[in-house]
Amino acid sequence: YTHFARDLEHVRSTLGYGQLNLSGGSYGTRAAQFYLRAYPQNVRTVHFGSVDPLDLATPLTMAKTAEGVRKKLFDACDADAACRTAFPNFRKEFAEIVQQLEAGKTPIARGRAAEWFRSRMYRPYSSTEVPLMVHRAHAGDWSPIVKSIQAGAAGAEEEISFGLLFAITCNDDVAFIREEDIARETRDTFLGDYRVRQQQAACRL
Repeated sequence: YTHFARDLEHVRSTLGYGQLNLSGGSYGTRAAQFYLRAYPQNVRTVHFGSVDPLDLATPLTMAKTAEGVRKKLFDACDADAACRTAFPNFRKEFAEIVQQLEAGKTPIARGRAAEWFRSRMYRPYSSTEVPLMVHRAHAGDWSPIVKSIQAGAAGAEEEISFGLLFAITCNDDVAFIREEDIARETRDTFLGDYRVRQQQAACRL
């Protein structure tokens, strides 16, 4: 992040720009915070969406955050007449497909499915698809989720610079995650420690 801030400042000064209007989401909010802290005189306005605080180690907090969002999704469906009518057993069906995942009776592994659910609930527009996909999986049709996972993997290769992601998170986040932190932050969550362990494995390389 420090290097990113310095590079951005180099671009700003080289191009002769005045104060910047910064807008960032997720990772971008942390990058903006570093830039703002290092060069406050060169910032006019800042907009943050889905703030990633400087003192939280990514992806350690994702399991609990996803748990909270999932509960809000259940409540939102209950409160919406159309969703409630279409999927009256949303909570029960979700619990039952989780049991199937834990028993290994599904075409995808539990951890991969949990990470898929977390990613779908990351944005409001994609979370609206979850009740239908849960309903279909509960009925035995996992193909929408499987296809979504495959499409997401292909899209991620184009949209995300994994070199940048790991260069930053391995050094600024994952390196400071302790085992006791993982146990505390992922206990009793659907995602569990899957995302943390996956990122740790990537960082070891």
